[in-house]
Amino acid sequence: MDRKQIYQQVLKAKITEELMDAYKKWADQYDSDLLTEMGYKAPAITTSIFQKSLTGYDSKILDVGYGTGIIGTLLTQSGYTSVDGLDYSKDMLQKTKQKQEYKSLIQADLTNPLDLDNNLYDAIISVGTFTLGHVGPDAFSELIRITTMV
Repeated sequence: MDRKQIYQQVLKAKITEELMDAYKKWADQYDSDLLTEMGYKAPAITTSIFQKSLTGYDSKILDVGYGTGIIGTLLTQSGYTSVDGLDYSKDMLQKTKQKQEYKSLIQADLTNPLDLDNNLYDAIISVGTFTLGHVGPDAFSELIRITTMV
């Protein structure tokens, strides 16, 4: 199966196991495929907008659906010092761990209650997670719960 077929498998996944299988196959080439081959600009654009809204570089940030850590890399390169990541895929967690951009990586299912304290994070960033075949709007209540309300 080539990488474009894997990408289509990600988009068409109907159950979690199909999605995790696709990400397992894709983890090693994910960054180069998205950023170079497909010209995926959403991480850079989102990070740029995020920086305009959150100027406290020591703020505690959660990257939801971190994948291979593209956002974490962009945030730490921009000077943010306290970035955690949350993702469902164990295979992506292993890939992301190698980059050492995050203070902590959390493997969790956003469709279930999160084992995290209330008001734990100052900000949340997420790119490509709330999309077809991934996570729906029901997860927002948990993300709001773990975010400080300033």
